[in-house]
Amino acid sequence: MNLKELTQALKESRASYETFLKTLSTAEIERPGACGPEWSVKDVLSHLTACEAEVVTHLAKARSGKPPTKIDYTDAEIEAQNARWFEAYRDRSLDRVLADFQGVRRQLQRQLDGYADTGLKSRPAWLKGQTVAERVIGEVLEHDREHLAGLQAWRAGS
Repeated sequence: MNLKELTQALKESRASYETFLKTLSTAEIERPGACGPEWSVKDVLSHLTACEAEVVTHLAKARSGKPPTKIDYTDAEIEAQNARWFEAYRDRSLDRVLADFQGVRRQLQRQLDGYADTGLKSRPAWLKGQTVAERVIGEVLEHDREHLAGLQAWRAGS
């Protein structure tokens, strides 16, 4: 996938969330139960923001010549990190959560623009065989799709 295609896919992913969010009231966005018993739509957005921020950090470090020290995590490590993020972000205002959700995507795009097509196709050692583009697709686009599908199913059943 080249930079133009990846940029378009990222824009479409974010537009899908914006379309979905327009179908919800503020109360629905903030009500627990959208993803498991505790997480609201707002919590899912905070989770996606935090995960995407990790990708931004990894890309920025790598571009500066300092590959990330760790990119693969066990299920237990992921669950523990998700719990920490949930506690850290659960009381943020919806306006801040939405601003962060948009802001992290701009940061990701700036990092990707620095890679250009050649860099996106590179397979740096720290990615253990993946291209930069494949990592972004898996960690951001597929993660977005997974959670959006879950939220849409929740919405359809509520």
